[in-house]
Amino acid sequence: MYKAILKKKKNNSLNEYKENALLTDEIVDKIMDEHCLTFKEIHKNAYLEYNRKIVEFDVLIKAETPTGRIRWISVELKESDVSKVINQASVRRDFAHFSYVILNNSVKGVVQYLLYVYPELVKQERIGFFTDNIFVLQSKYKSPRIEINMENT
Repeated sequence: MYKAILKKKKNNSLNEYKENALLTDEIVDKIMDEHCLTFKEIHKNAYLEYNRKIVEFDVLIKAETPTGRIRWISVELKESDVSKVINQASVRRDFAHFSYVILNNSVKGVVQYLLYVYPELVKQERIGFFTDNIFVLQSKYKSPRIEINMENT
C-alpha cells in the first residue's frame, strides 16, 4: 500500500473558507451514525503529501470502528459546482474509506446530477451526498489505495 503524510499547517491560524460552514456538527454526527463510527479528529483544509506532491482536502475526518480500526472520511464542500466537486471527490477517493460531498444546492438539482450526469462515477467511487443539510446518498466502504499517516512532530 502507498503512504501519504497528513501535513500540519505552517501557521496555527485556521484559514476559514466560506464553504467550511456547509459542514455542520449534525452532518458529522449523521456520518458517524450511518457507519457506526466514533469521531476522533477533524482536519479542515487538510494537506496530504503523496508522491512528492500536495493533495488538498476540504475536510478529512479520522474515526474509529467499534473494533478499533481507523477509518478516514473525505468531505468535499462546494457552494454550487456539482460537476467540479464530484470530480474532486473522485480524485481524493484513493485516500479515504468513505467519501462525501456537501453542496449548497437544491435536492432536486443534486439528484438530477446523480441520476443523469454522473451515475456511473458516483456508483463506482461510492460517494455519498448531503445538500441543504439533507442526507441524500450514503457513501459505501471502499478500501483506500493510499494509507494516511500523521506527520511526526
